[in-house]
Amino acid sequence: NPPPPLQVHRYNANTFILRENLCATYEAPFIYLLIGKTKALLIDTGAVADAKTMPLAETVISLLANGGSRMPLMVVHTHGHLDHRSGDDQFRVLPDVEVVPTDLESVKTRFSLDDWPNSIGQIDLGDRVIDVIPTPGHYRSHVAYYDRQTALLFSGDFILPGRLLIEDTNADLASAQRVVAFAEQRPITYVLGGHIELDESGKTFFGTPHHPNER
Repeated sequence: NPPPPLQVHRYNANTFILRENLCATYEAPFIYLLIGKTKALLIDTGAVADAKTMPLAETVISLLANGGSRMPLMVVHTHGHLDHRSGDDQFRVLPDVEVVPTDLESVKTRFSLDDWPNSIGQIDLGDRVIDVIPTPGHYRSHVAYYDRQTALLFSGDFILPGRLLIEDTNADLASAQRVVAFAEQRPITYVLGGHIELDESGKTFFGTPHHPNER
């Protein structure tokens, strides 16, 4: 009796937390949908490409639909690992959707991060500004997102309740210092990562669809 492919949690009227079913992918990545006045933002597209198995685009469009029409959608990523961008093709075929590539040059250009990794970019969704914070270390072009409206920090795989896999130790430490400096000047309600890999006692589970007593 498996659950639906996607768990959808309405954080508030314009913010949705989605999670891919553990029965479809042991990664069970989180995906975030933020809706502004003029544009919507989707952070990551998960680990499952097949729209029949994982109807991500269909679900997102249904959440955006309003009287038969919807606003433009921008699809971004925390980083380029496949478990965070495998659903991209579901969106590339849709009108009024921009899918931002995950390579470093595309990330720097699209978010005006000229002084990488020290500058901070912005995405204006219409009365809702999202800050883009470079956080390389786990992945060369990794970024975190901060929503000024809700004070949520979307940290991807840079920080999460689980194993922190680091590709570049020096870059990761510098990213941590930048995020601390950023957070000291702003309220943070919650830090929302890309996965949950710990139970309530701190035990790690990985590579299994069974996650009892998640943290």
